[in-house]
Amino acid sequence: MINKFVIAMLIWIGAASWVLADEPVGGPVNAPLVVCADAYSFPASMKDLDPPGYDVEIIRAIAKLAGFQVEYVWADTGTRGGLGRALRGSIVQKKCNLFIGLGMSSETVEEMKEKHLVFTQPYMSEGYVLIEKGSAAGKTKLSDFRDVKIGVAMSTPADAYLFDNGYKRSIFVRDRLIFKALDAGEINVALVWSPALAYARKDFSSIPFQVSNQMPEAGLRWNVSMAVPEGDIALKELLDKAINELLRNGETRRIVESYGVPFYPPMNRESE
Repeated sequence: MINKFVIAMLIWIGAASWVLADEPVGGPVNAPLVVCADAYSFPASMKDLDPPGYDVEIIRAIAKLAGFQVEYVWADTGTRGGLGRALRGSIVQKKCNLFIGLGMSSETVEEMKEKHLVFTQPYMSEGYVLIEKGSAAGKTKLSDFRDVKIGVAMSTPADAYLFDNGYKRSIFVRDRLIFKALDAGEINVALVWSPALAYARKDFSSIPFQVSNQMPEAGLRWNVSMAVPEGDIALKELLDKAINELLRNGETRRIVESYGVPFYPPMNRESE
């Protein structure tokens, strides 16, 4: 199935039309795009959930641009072995054409090289955002909270960042407990993973918190991309074109923000 998709795509790619339409825009409709995604990564992707997550909706928008049908292979990056095991059990075994929703860092770039995969253009960025309640309101950057304990999930990049830079921390097992502590008045400020705002605004709607910083600070923000086999040059080119078009026309922003998650463009593309 995957070989059939690649062959059809090579024939078709030069004639691609990058305009969203009510109907698919040409393309090898009989050769589906097979996508690997994390089955348990709400709000980015979730198996058998409606809505399915913004990563899934973004890939659907790309498929609509290109005129492809989409099939999914579900992986789990949260088990022992993490991302490496998920990649080995899916795209490395050629069960799919691409793997969506991957953070870009020096470590993941090396992981891609080891597994003969490459990143596409990033389609968004994510990071740790400063949320405030009560007396903390009105401050907009971490340096405003040098003398305040900041709620943070343990053993995360945000936890390490606060420790390395000398901030006082109030440590929690996960982000959900941070919002409970805000509600109880145990803390007034916290640093949380931006996608966590999707369930926070739903499950903790009674908490009068606000996101104070317009962008995650340097060192607390990462691009998000897709991985493809390093030899699939045509596929990477197709995806890069579609990603750029969805950023240009605002569709990626619309999808992400529909989940209650702040949209941050890929770094170096802040104007989009």
